[in-house]
Amino acid sequence: MGRDAALPLLLSCAFSLLSCADVPARHVATVGTTLKAAPGDVFTVVADLEHWPQWATQVDRMVRQADDAEGRPVWDMHMRQGVMRLVVSESTPPEATRPGKLVTLLDDDDFSGSWTWTIAQSGSGSDVEATEDGVIHDPVMRATAHYVVGYTSSLESFVSDLADHFGEKASLHKSVSHPDG
Repeated sequence: MGRDAALPLLLSCAFSLLSCADVPARHVATVGTTLKAAPGDVFTVVADLEHWPQWATQVDRMVRQADDAEGRPVWDMHMRQGVMRLVVSESTPPEATRPGKLVTLLDDDDFSGSWTWTIAQSGSGSDVEATEDGVIHDPVMRATAHYVVGYTSSLESFVSDLADHFGEKASLHKSVSHPDG
């Protein structure tokens, strides 16, 4: 490679590394939709982690592990990208005046944070939101999420798959913020 060709490559690499450093580690991303299904029916599907592979196309299988030290359920979620360990920190079915909520925690080398599913009554159906409050530890993965993949892609897939499970097409709304940056 000639000297003239190497300079743009070096500048590109330097810019990429600087870009990685500037992307905030923490993000909060939310994707939601409204379904015709009743909140209790939606919550039953979302809270049944063992059967996620039956409706969530990103999930190959779920394997139940021993409860953690606080007695919370622990699951290994096997996906094409690898295995993520989830801890169920809250599972509250919806009631007439209170939305249902499922909170799973994740803490591994690359990512940490939570996914919160909220299912609320909306007319005769349900408002469904999935929120990822996450930290991407690796700066290159952080830049990839920020500039290439986006923070909502997995959430969009899960929420769309959930709608498909109920025979519906999801009309998604989404938001992303960086509370610490």
